[in-house]
Amino acid sequence: MAKKTATAPAFPLFGDLTEKKMRALGEKLDKLQDPNGFKHYDLLSKHTDGVNSLLLWHLVRCGLVAKNAQSAGLYRHLGEYIPNDVSAADVILVLRHVPEDMRTLDRGKARDHSTFTPGILTSIDELLVHAYLRDPAAIRAIQPELPESLQVAIDFVRRRAGETIDPQRSLVILRHLAETHADQGLGLNVDVPRIVDGASVETRLADDDAVLALAELFGPRSAWAEIQLEWLRARVKKFRGEIEYGSQRVVEGLRIAGLHDLLYLFGDGYWNQGTLVTILDRRDDTPEALLEAAAELRSDGLAPFRIDADQIKEVEERGGGSSDDDDDGESDDDGDRGDYDDEYDDEYDDYGGDDESSEEEEEEPDAGPENDRVRALAESLTVVAIERLAAAGRPIPAACDDALDFDRVYDSDPRYVVRLRGALALLGPARAHAVVRRVLAKPIYFGKAAGFADVAYDPAVVEEVLARLDGGQYGAEPDLLGFNGPAIVAAIAAHAAAVDDPKKRQQYGEAINYILARASAEGVAWDPALDRHLDLSAIRFSYGGQKVSSVLAMLDALPLDRYEAVVRGNLERCADEPWALCRCLRADTPEALLDVVFAAVMTRAGKLSSGALGDRLRALGARVVPPLRRAFGDTPAQGR
Repeated sequence: MAKKTATAPAFPLFGDLTEKKMRALGEKLDKLQDPNGFKHYDLLSKHTDGVNSLLLWHLVRCGLVAKNAQSAGLYRHLGEYIPNDVSAADVILVLRHVPEDMRTLDRGKARDHSTFTPGILTSIDELLVHAYLRDPAAIRAIQPELPESLQVAIDFVRRRAGETIDPQRSLVILRHLAETHADQGLGLNVDVPRIVDGASVETRLADDDAVLALAELFGPRSAWAEIQLEWLRARVKKFRGEIEYGSQRVVEGLRIAGLHDLLYLFGDGYWNQGTLVTILDRRDDTPEALLEAAAELRSDGLAPFRIDADQIKEVEERGGGSSDDDDDGESDDDGDRGDYDDEYDDEYDDYGGDDESSEEEEEEPDAGPENDRVRALAESLTVVAIERLAAAGRPIPAACDDALDFDRVYDSDPRYVVRLRGALALLGPARAHAVVRRVLAKPIYFGKAAGFADVAYDPAVVEEVLARLDGGQYGAEPDLLGFNGPAIVAAIAAHAAAVDDPKKRQQYGEAINYILARASAEGVAWDPALDRHLDLSAIRFSYGGQKVSSVLAMLDALPLDRYEAVVRGNLERCADEPWALCRCLRADTPEALLDVVFAAVMTRAGKLSSGALGDRLRALGARVVPPLRRAFGDTPAQGR
């Protein structure tokens, strides 16, 4: 019987993989569903003991993978890990099989992935840059043979290389960048390299200015602003739901919007007044226009401001079933591991919902003049108008005073509190005090007056504010009271000593800490006699953040003799939790003071818990050891 002769493989083999296994591996990689590419990475790793991208690109060259890819994860792996020997021709092998709309990958889940041009994921941009650097002529030559979406993606790279591209394509790219950035942002610190003299130059989208610099390659800033405004006017509800983190991305669109449109976009959405006044600062609305709009809001609410554009209802994209596969292992058979059902139920075709069965949403009525956010709109407009009138040396109408009600003033929005305090001062003492007293007379929200007690300083007004806070159920808002200047500290300390409620006493002590911390940060000096009112037991160490760091920064900035006096003066205040003093130690603390502080800690040794001493002890270095050992001595607390 004649011997069978071995048939030469149809392509170069890789390692110990047989032709059969390579074919099966390529098919499996194309079928895998995993948007992040982890499954692709794991599967490749089973067949390599080194860089698995070498195997992946070998499979590409052999025509065994990326011919019918079902997942963005495969393209992500191809784009992130490109060996140096990958040529433009290798990349072109991949490009020939990229779908027209890559958002359909992973059963539609790829619609959530980032794109720089319509329908093409950013991993393709990485491949195109790599190929362009090696053979730009080859990329230009293949461009007309590819789908339109890929042609646009290639033009995106060519323009970044300094080439002139078709104006219509430029507009398509500009529109996509503007709308994508408005919708979700183009990514944080993403590298979108330029190509200069045949080399890739890192260009990170570190901020919105960098995004605009990229966009200006494809059109003027005015066109960008117009596209964003068009996008905004059709998506009022969406914008209102994400103003705080979305408004900066669309500031150019908001800058050119009509004032009525701008106010309707903010409307009764989720925003802080500091955000609105920051946007107004970028615009050139006249004081008259601002005050007229404020009066209209207070009279009629949002109804007269309604945007006339048709609204696009955001529909949540619906993907197919699970992306898990039954078996991610290697294959010893013909590579067929079962069919993948990529079909949707008929009622969810094209990734949309069941439009016929969904009820039309009723249009909600616009918020009226009594709505607190509508009033906040009017107040914000009035603050900016007051500033602009004063800057021009013009009189400030008496009607402005009525729009200042403080209802939505929060310590978490310091930009606005500072602006409102400044505007109130511009009214002059009599009018400013009248506004504060009007707020104090409210049955609720009267506590907001705490942030303005010392505006056009008058001891009588300060006393009225503090007395009203004493009588309130909840006491003072320490952070809000902390916006006042040092001149008010003595009065606050007197009230703290007089109130019976220990919670209110602590609130006042906390407020004094914030007042002096803010003064220290702003370089404002105060009478050293006020130092004795600093209350280290009122520092919110459990909260952390600015509530703690600002006070510690103030303590660190005090002259050493004043700092030492503050710590010694707080021994009694911190008697129950003396470890709070350890958290306030600074690097130059005298050894004698360390002895006193550590001795105080040992009086409550039984309550000392892990981590209670904080981490500022590290700043003292080895010199902290002797006073610690002297304090511990032979007490049972040595083990702690």
